[in-house]
Amino acid sequence: VNIGIQNFVPLRGFNIAELLGNRLVLGSLEYRFPILTKMNFTFSGIYIDGIYGALFADVGDSWFEEERRFQLNTGVGGEIRIRVGVGNRSTIGTYIGLARKIVQENKLVDFDKSNNQFYFGFANAF
Repeated sequence: VNIGIQNFVPLRGFNIAELLGNRLVLGSLEYRFPILTKMNFTFSGIYIDGIYGALFADVGDSWFEEERRFQLNTGVGGEIRIRVGVGNRSTIGTYIGLARKIVQENKLVDFDKSNNQFYFGFANAF
């Protein structure tokens, strides 16, 4: 389980510090969609604006140039996001997600359940 702030774990599905190095390549493709919008739900000063979903695929690598070459790592998954406001302050996003690390060895994809990662955190809402 990872608890974090936006982009703390830039390659979702991989553990913190699983990929280290002085070189970095990252890319992300994400589809966001509304689930419940314009909710106008308030509870004890906490305002819930809407609930959204996201499906994603992240690719990238981090490596030390003198130790090895670039290798493509992939993480895929989905998130539920809630836009929340407290009092009269601006909204923040809270999210909960499940990501899966796709491991390729000898051109075969490993579907081991231990490659699943559950996480949640806070991010800017947009």
